[in-house]
Amino acid sequence: MQVEISRRRFLQGSVAMTIAGGSSAALPSLFAEEREEQKSSQKIATLCEMCVNKCAAFAEVENGIVKKLDPNPLFPKSKNMLCARGDAGIHALYDPDRLKYPLIRTGKKGEGKFRRVS
Repeated sequence: MQVEISRRRFLQGSVAMTIAGGSSAALPSLFAEEREEQKSSQKIATLCEMCVNKCAAFAEVENGIVKKLDPNPLFPKSKNMLCARGDAGIHALYDPDRLKYPLIRTGKKGEGKFRRVS
């Protein structure tokens, strides 16, 4: 069986195969972006305020809760890393004993009696 293919048919077929191959290669990345959007994870630029250096960092936030702090590679002072205090910044943020509003002392010093500022 002899099949004759003209130059025009060959070029049409190769263009069609290129388009099909390119779109199938991009298809998984489209679905990956949709999955990431459903997860509602985002990176927010912030400063680590655990020491005097105030290093720049990215906070990875999922559903309104900080999950991880990553150093900002463009900040020259921290040299692309966070110290142990910086890594503990998440725990300080969600500590149940942290002050959530200003207080005024009502008792004598050392008694531990306070009232909330209005």
